[in-house]
Parts: sequence; C-alpha cells; structure tokens
Amino acid sequence: MKRWNIVIFAIAIMVLFASCLSTKTNTATNSNNDYIIRGTQEDPNKLVEKQLLSVTVPVENPEYMELSKWSKVRATSEILDLIAGHKYFSNSEKTKFMSYLFDQLPINGQDGVTREVHVGKFFEDGSNLVIRVGTFTAAPDATVESDKVIMILTNILAMPDGSLNKSTGVFLHVDLNVGTILILNNSLLTDSRNISSEETNSSDLTTMSSLEKVMLAQSFLKDENPKNDLIAANIADEIIKGNTEPPAIIIMAMIFKYNYLLSQEDIAQAEVLWKEILSYSENVPGDMTPENLEALNGESLYMMKSLKGYFEK
Repeated sequence: MKRWNIVIFAIAIMVLFASCLSTKTNTATNSNNDYIIRGTQEDPNKLVEKQLLSVTVPVENPEYMELSKWSKVRATSEILDLIAGHKYFSNSEKTKFMSYLFDQLPINGQDGVTREVHVGKFFEDGSNLVIRVGTFTAAPDATVESDKVIMILTNILAMPDGSLNKSTGVFLHVDLNVGTILILNNSLLTDSRNISSEETNSSDLTTMSSLEKVMLAQSFLKDENPKNDLIAANIADEIIKGNTEPPAIIIMAMIFKYNYLLSQEDIAQAEVLWKEILSYSENVPGDMTPENLEALNGESLYMMKSLKGYFEK
C-alpha cells in the first residue's frame, strides 16, 4: 500500500469531518436530551481539572466498536502522544480516559461526529480539552482496507514549531488543530501514519544497522498487521541477547519486546521485563530515566492490567 494513497484518503476524511465543527466553542455540541451523557457533571463549563464528560450521538440498534485490549491501549497511547498527556494524567486517569474515548462507541450511525469528550480545565486559561471522535465508512475504492475510519480531532492548536498551544482551546481548522485518523480493521485500531506493513515486510534485515532494526521492530508493532508483532519480538530478542549494542539500542529493544508481550496479554512476563527495563535504564544516558519510562511506557502495563481486571475488588 502506498503512503501517498493514505495521505490523500486522510485529507478527504478530514475535510468531511471539518464540516461538523463549530468555529469557537468548548461546550458540548449536542443539546438533544436523548443524547447519551457520561460523567458526574453534565455541564462542561463546571468541570474541575481532569474531570471527564462525554456526549455520544444516539444510534438506533447500535453496533459498538469491538477492540482488542491491546488495540485500546495502543490507540490511547497514540492520543496521549498527540496531546502531550503522558505526564499530565496518572495511570488510573489514563485508564478512565481510554474508557471515555472508546467504550460503547457506536459505529453504525451516520458518518460524522459520534462522540465528544471533555477534559476539565486542561488549558492555562481554565478551558476544557475537547476531543471529537468521528466515525466514517471508507469509500468502496479506498486503498486502505478498513471496517471503519475513526477521526480524532482536538481543540489544541499546533504551533509552527510543532509545539502545542496550551494557553486556550479552540477549533479553527483541521490543518491547525491537533488530530489523527485511526483505521479499524478486525478489532485493531491503527494510526493511519503507521499503516506500513507492505513497506516494512519488504525490508532486508541483513543490510540494516542495529538502529534501523530496532526502529523496524517499532514499525512492526505499530502497523496494521498483528502477524508482524512476532517478527518485531524476534528482532528485539536478537539485539537483547547479543548484548553488544549501545545501551540506548538495547533498552529500545527491551521496550519493544515488552510491548510485544503486552500485545499477547502476557502480563506476567511483561511485568518481569518491565522491572528489568527500569533497572537497566541506569546504564542509559539521556532521557530514559525511570520517571520518564513510567510515564511513557509503564502506562501500557497498567492499562492492560486494568482491562484484564487486575484491580477489581
């Protein structure tokens, strides 16, 4: 599948999605009492910091999006990347955020905005973060195979230097607001930027440096083909067991093997490896501190354990 086709497909969806947006509002877009409200505070203007509210468009005889546990965790992590939310939320708050985004999301309604999620007082001026979740059916001739296309658009503005404007929240234009497109296929959500299995499958490992190999493993773990996850794990194992590469390469391989174990829902082995990663990070210069690793990668273990009922009383 060509990357160019994906980009064109993404732009078309974003243009359609833009028609559903109001220009400057941080309030819930739906006023119909039949709309499905989730949250202890139904007025978005009264939310306290980090308090969640969702408004979902009702659908007759709804068919809800079915996702694997790993798919929900992976997609949530992608969205946390978009909003710089890894260190903002605690692990338990991330798990709740994941639920508000994806649980009981109907995918058989009309194309357009299906859900709006508010995070209270996210911005410096006290306004809410608003995430609009759109569901769309791909055209019959679309080059990206999908059961559904999920559009994510936030009221965070991206600055020219790539940073996020955290002063206030506003919807202006799909080219300016932070967002992404997720492709649903067989209970797996894949960020459209990571649709690459045909390209990565043609890679020649024998000609690659260790850095190129470990980045390929990352691509395999993020792409739309679950069968590639085992290839990623084998690449990571080779680097870990060889123990001849720089610590920065080895710890990346360890993290990707850890992600593979989570994708297989092997919590016990993932926990063992996670402890080894935190211990090994002492050998790695730079930003891979235990604190940063806990915020960026430890969340996945916590969310998976939560989805599997580890914290239920």
